[in-house]
Amino acid sequence: MESAGQMSKYSLPSINKVETVYAPKYDLSFRAVRLLIDANVNATGYVTGNSYKFDGAGSVVDVDERDVENLVNKRQGGRQCCGGTGHGNAVFELVEVT
Repeated sequence: MESAGQMSKYSLPSINKVETVYAPKYDLSFRAVRLLIDANVNATGYVTGNSYKFDGAGSVVDVDERDVENLVNKRQGGRQCCGGTGHGNAVFELVEVT
């Protein structure tokens, strides 16, 4: 037992070493995507799970580059009538920035 005013005979070692840990860096790139249909659309990124809200035809949203391919490949319909191409009409398109 320690008495009042006396140091313990046990001491903790001092820590002088600092270790630096690096987290992986992700290149977060975004691409502008335009909605082509007249509707409000909430899309979920296939790769990231991010939510993207498009407010009607012509609305443009910045989409994580990892989700872009899946979105621009979305099609609506698939019939030969009403302007369809047999493969459906595109729902989204990339906005080319010049």
